[in-house]
Amino acid sequence: MRLYHVTDRGSAERISDEGFQDTEVIHDDREILIGVWLSDRCLAGEDDVGPRLGPAPDVALWLDIPAEQVEPYERIDREKPYREFCVPADVVGEYEIGGLQDLEEFEVEERRRRGQALEAP
Repeated sequence: MRLYHVTDRGSAERISDEGFQDTEVIHDDREILIGVWLSDRCLAGEDDVGPRLGPAPDVALWLDIPAEQVEPYERIDREKPYREFCVPADVVGEYEIGGLQDLEEFEVEERRRRGQALEAP
């Protein structure tokens, strides 16, 4: 399963060098979780993603992790069109980071996938 972690470039470089570390995550303003926040699609620009603390996210890291490894950590919300996971860093750390991509590139790919017109340069 391909999963994404949206963050700022400085944090992404640190993660690439040192690996993921568990952090405190506030889920839907009602639940504090400890782990690495991942989703099954890049959440850049999603309307239902709450505010983030710290630097503005501008990149996404992606990893391929077997579904059976992350499904126990899924945060199920049937109203969201994507899947979210808060996975312990030691589990995520068993898998290689597949790449880093600018969020602007994801936006273009998502518009292409949906068949929306792209702006001319």
